[in-house]
Amino acid sequence: EGWSFTSWNCCPQGQAWYSSPITGFERGDLLVGEMVAAQDLNSYTITSTIPGKNSTTITVDTTGLTFDWADVTLEVYDVDTCA
Repeated sequence: EGWSFTSWNCCPQGQAWYSSPITGFERGDLLVGEMVAAQDLNSYTITSTIPGKNSTTITVDTTGLTFDWADVTLEVYDVDTCA
């Protein structure tokens, strides 16, 4: 119930990895997402942060996978209005 924020990596070969969600944030909170490649490009660290409150991180092994684009997605469910 309510909003949540999490780090995800999905789909090059049908897999999906995600971190534990952050909950309990409020209207007006800043949400920050960051993707950082390792120097050898064999992994990415994906971090979702609400500065001063909480963060969640995953590191994904990308050995043998080709990532040639990135996407940031906001998924929203059961919202009737937005202001």
